[in-house]
Amino acid sequence: MSLCDRFSSVVGGLSFILLAAAFVAIQIMIGGTRMVFSLPCYALLGGVGLLALFSLRQRKPTPSQVCLALATIFFGYILVRAWFSPMPYIARSDIHSVLGGLIVYFFTACLFTSAKQRMFFLAILLTLALGHIAVGAFQFRDGNNFMPISWLQRANYDRRASGFYICPNHLAGLLEVLGIFGLSVVCWSRWPVWGKLLVGYTVGVCYVGIVLTGSRGGYLSTIVSLAVFAVLSLAVLRRSSGGLI
Repeated sequence: MSLCDRFSSVVGGLSFILLAAAFVAIQIMIGGTRMVFSLPCYALLGGVGLLALFSLRQRKPTPSQVCLALATIFFGYILVRAWFSPMPYIARSDIHSVLGGLIVYFFTACLFTSAKQRMFFLAILLTLALGHIAVGAFQFRDGNNFMPISWLQRANYDRRASGFYICPNHLAGLLEVLGIFGLSVVCWSRWPVWGKLLVGYTVGVCYVGIVLTGSRGGYLSTIVSLAVFAVLSLAVLRRSSGGLI
């Protein structure tokens, strides 16, 4: 392995560590809904962006130009709206969030392209989801707004589970997305059987967690996402030459 390849490998590893650290930190710190908690996480993402500059010359699969353009337009629209907002304090938080999202999106689309890396990162997110649900189980059982970090307090939601977040609706949104990701791994990945069983168990726990949140919007979006997943899966099976249908 040449010196350049070793340097690229080290940079890629550091980028992954910073990305994972940012997601872990922002999940534990009430989802970063307060700037004092989100800014350190955005700083980690900024480090990911800086390290990514050293990886631009690496040969990577070309991302969809249409998707990149649409993402740029969408995020750009939010940035422009926030920049001209009559409430600068609120807009400042939106600007930081959008810039952090852009770093994650472009890094994932252009440089973080290895399927193994992405699967490992998904495994980290699913593990965090189990942590959320464990905390939410205590909140649901006791109805005392329990939070594992005492100086991070949530509003009075009684028995509705919110995990490390301060709002049950936020937890429902997270678990819904991770549930579909995990279900895709179970149904369509080439993982070994034991891996699929482990992910399948985690997916089941995620959907139980959604029930504990008591979020009506979470219930509705979960039903819709499962229906869309079923339709797309059936469409793929029908087009496949070796399909089951």
